[in-house]
Amino acid sequence: MARAQRPALTSAGLARGIRTQPANAEVLIEGRFVGDSPATVVVSPSQHTVEVEKAGYAAWRRTIYVQGWHAHLKIHLRPNSPTAGQ
Repeated sequence: MARAQRPALTSAGLARGIRTQPANAEVLIEGRFVGDSPATVVVSPSQHTVEVEKAGYAAWRRTIYVQGWHAHLKIHLRPNSPTAGQ
Protein backbone atom coordinates (compact mmCIF):
# COMPACT_ATOMS: atom_id res chain seq x y z
CA MET A 1 0.00 0.00 0.00
CA ALA A 2 1.34 3.44 -0.92
CA ARG A 3 1.89 5.83 1.94
CA ALA A 4 0.35 9.29 1.90
CA GLN A 5 2.86 12.01 1.22
CA ARG A 6 3.41 14.45 4.02
CA PRO A 7 2.99 18.12 3.11
CA ALA A 8 6.17 20.13 2.77
CA LEU A 9 7.36 21.53 6.09
CA THR A 10 8.98 24.95 6.03
CA SER A 11 10.16 27.22 8.80
CA ALA A 12 6.77 28.95 8.62
CA GLY A 13 4.56 25.86 8.72
CA LEU A 14 2.91 23.32 6.41
CA ALA A 15 2.27 23.83 2.69
CA ARG A 16 -1.39 23.41 1.70
CA GLY A 17 -2.81 23.12 -1.79
CA ILE A 18 -6.13 24.86 -2.37
CA ARG A 19 -8.07 24.09 -5.56
CA THR A 20 -11.46 25.42 -6.55
CA GLN A 21 -14.06 24.58 -9.12
CA PRO A 22 -14.14 26.86 -11.05
CA ALA A 23 -10.48 27.90 -10.92
CA ASN A 24 -9.10 31.44 -10.54
CA ALA A 25 -11.06 32.26 -7.40
CA GLU A 26 -9.55 34.58 -4.77
CA VAL A 27 -8.25 32.72 -1.70
CA LEU A 28 -8.04 34.48 1.65
CA ILE A 29 -6.56 33.14 4.88
CA GLU A 30 -7.46 35.04 8.05
CA GLY A 31 -8.97 37.75 5.81
CA ARG A 32 -5.72 38.29 3.86
CA PHE A 33 -5.51 37.63 0.12
CA VAL A 34 -2.96 34.85 -0.52
CA GLY A 35 -3.49 34.22 -4.24
CA ASP A 36 -5.84 32.92 -6.90
CA SER A 37 -6.70 29.24 -7.06
CA PRO A 38 -5.12 26.88 -7.58
CA ALA A 39 -2.85 28.13 -4.81
CA THR A 40 -0.25 26.73 -2.46
CA VAL A 41 -0.16 28.45 0.90
CA VAL A 42 1.98 27.92 3.97
CA VAL A 43 0.13 27.89 7.29
CA SER A 44 0.92 26.85 10.82
CA PRO A 45 -0.69 23.66 12.14
CA SER A 46 -3.59 25.33 13.95
CA GLN A 47 -7.07 26.76 13.34
CA HIS A 48 -7.50 29.02 10.29
CA THR A 49 -10.35 30.82 8.54
CA VAL A 50 -10.33 30.16 4.80
CA GLU A 51 -12.44 32.23 2.40
CA VAL A 52 -12.87 31.79 -1.34
CA GLU A 53 -14.55 34.38 -3.56
CA LYS A 54 -15.29 34.59 -7.29
CA ALA A 55 -17.61 36.94 -9.13
CA GLY A 56 -20.89 35.20 -10.01
CA TYR A 57 -20.50 32.57 -7.26
CA ALA A 58 -21.54 32.33 -3.61
CA ALA A 59 -18.65 33.08 -1.26
CA TRP A 60 -17.27 30.08 0.65
CA ARG A 61 -15.99 30.50 4.22
CA ARG A 62 -14.94 27.85 6.73
CA THR A 63 -12.86 27.64 9.85
CA ILE A 64 -10.62 24.61 9.58
CA TYR A 65 -8.04 23.00 11.82
CA VAL A 66 -4.87 22.28 9.88
CA GLN A 67 -2.99 19.13 10.81
CA GLY A 68 0.01 17.41 9.26
CA TRP A 69 -1.74 14.93 6.99
CA HIS A 70 -4.44 16.90 5.16
CA ALA A 71 -2.43 18.60 2.44
CA HIS A 72 -5.14 19.55 -0.06
CA LEU A 73 -8.46 21.37 0.07
CA LYS A 74 -10.83 21.17 -2.91
CA ILE A 75 -13.73 23.61 -2.91
CA HIS A 76 -16.71 23.54 -5.28
CA LEU A 77 -18.26 27.01 -5.55
CA ARG A 78 -21.98 27.34 -6.19
CA PRO A 79 -23.24 29.82 -8.79
CA ASN A 80 -25.24 32.69 -7.35
CA SER A 81 -28.94 31.96 -7.53
CA PRO A 82 -31.01 34.21 -9.78
CA THR A 83 -32.75 37.09 -8.06
CA ALA A 84 -36.26 36.14 -6.96
CA GLY A 85 -39.00 37.57 -9.19
CA GLN A 86 -36.96 37.82 -12.37
